[in-house]
Amino acid sequence: MTAPLVAVVGASGRVGRAAVEMLAELGGVRLRLGGRNPELLAATAGELGAEVRHVDIDDPPALAEFCRGARVVLNCAGPSYLFKERVALAAVAVGADYVDVSGDDPAYAALAGLDLGTAAVLSAGMLPGAANLVVRWAAGLAFDRVFRLVAQVGGLERFTPIAAQDLVLSVFDVPDGAWYGESLAAWRGGRRASRALLPVSGVGVPYFPGTVSLQPYLSTGCERVGAVLDLTELDWYTVSGGTRLSTALSTQRGLPAAQRPALTAAAQEIRAAAELDLAGRDPYHLLVFHLAGERDGHATERTAVLRASDSYRLTSATAALAVRALIDETIGPGVHFIDTVLDPAWFVAGLERLGAIDFVHLVDGAPGVVEEGVL
Repeated sequence: MTAPLVAVVGASGRVGRAAVEMLAELGGVRLRLGGRNPELLAATAGELGAEVRHVDIDDPPALAEFCRGARVVLNCAGPSYLFKERVALAAVAVGADYVDVSGDDPAYAALAGLDLGTAAVLSAGMLPGAANLVVRWAAGLAFDRVFRLVAQVGGLERFTPIAAQDLVLSVFDVPDGAWYGESLAAWRGGRRASRALLPVSGVGVPYFPGTVSLQPYLSTGCERVGAVLDLTELDWYTVSGGTRLSTALSTQRGLPAAQRPALTAAAQEIRAAAELDLAGRDPYHLLVFHLAGERDGHATERTAVLRASDSYRLTSATAALAVRALIDETIGPGVHFIDTVLDPAWFVAGLERLGAIDFVHLVDGAPGVVEEGVL
């Protein structure tokens, strides 16, 4: 029996390359690698015995041909705010299941009204997909009910151009911004509360080395986990481990709309600041979730800590596991956000299997110190 074909759009990017390697490690699939520069994929394709094709998301006939014959199409290209549902529509039109490392609410809205016949899995990246699944994993292990969640996610690493643009979108008020979330907002009593939190700079935070800066941002993905867990309160912070990045973000946040640079220019400033912060230091990425609730009628607090040396590999592993779940037919037809359809315990075990994380740990009580390497 011929192994199912997985066609990967954006396979030459940082996330795409790692996702392709992880899919090969999970096994049982054939791979078609696509990008605007196929020559960049030749070495990887040769090692894995994969097919290589040129594909351009702005070329609908070429995109349709790339998707044809695939069991699953995995989209690792971005930025999602420009492409939205374009790749998804090409995939489902030829009867393929679909996975997107981004694919936020605009793509969901475009697909939800269609009679797909196949499955589309969106937000299959580090944020919000992996983060929400880790929250659900911790909540399921230690609580009967969770009332409050404080999330601190970030660290110190290089930014790709697309990741930098996503970060800029979290501090700019942009057209259609309500689709994605709101800076300084929090979740209170089952709904979004605007301007409920303030940025904090130069503070010590448990588990994060040195001093860091925290930027509150409530995405629609964060709101989703707030609703699923029926939280009373949710505070979500993006953490910057360097002073230059936090200063660049603060400066951009404070600019009047008429004086703000174009998104690509603002993203270049973010990338440059992150590079300066990283000089002479080791990159890291932490997902820290402080949960308060009850278990067996008693008040309970737990802290879930996940550390990765590379958030991009965490995104790649999340996408690869989504593809695996589709091939194993554990996800039914329709459009889904990944954190609503994967089993959290299976997902966390999969991250460990793929070597995408350094450790994941659940700590009783108040925040403390977790040694690296503890599982």
